[in-house]
Amino acid sequence: MKILLKKSIIILITFTICVLLTICLFFDDNTKSYKTVSKYVIENIEILNDFPYDELPSNPFSDEYKRKIKELLGDDTIVEKCSRKDTYNKVYYYYCGGSGFSGGSTYTGFYYSGNNKPCSMNIDVNLAETSEGVFEWKNDDGSHYIMTQRIIDNWFYYYEDWY
Repeated sequence: MKILLKKSIIILITFTICVLLTICLFFDDNTKSYKTVSKYVIENIEILNDFPYDELPSNPFSDEYKRKIKELLGDDTIVEKCSRKDTYNKVYYYYCGGSGFSGGSTYTGFYYSGNNKPCSMNIDVNLAETSEGVFEWKNDDGSHYIMTQRIIDNWFYYYEDWY
């Protein structure tokens, strides 16, 4: 009887922990809107135009990296990570927030495109202009969606959904 009670308590605790982790992972929405991101880009355009990518540590998950981002962009920055997609065309991504985990994730931020053309962060696709300055793509089964919107010349907002 005591063994059955112990197993029941362990199962209940395990289930509770799994539910709490699921809530934390899937409902922690830190996505940024076009309005928030475009305002940030416009207000910080001089710093962003001269951003020294080479000064960033190689590990974007390290505390040193986070400190360097704040040092370069200020304590109130919305930028969490930066990356280069294409050094030839000078495409630099600034991740600002998202939600979800792995296959069910949303990513938001902005990027600089040296050739002033829209692109996607994770995969190479043909983005279609759906309205002035707005470019979108969705795969056939609807599980991947990408939207990018021009903020100003060479600077774009991005929203990528993977579900």
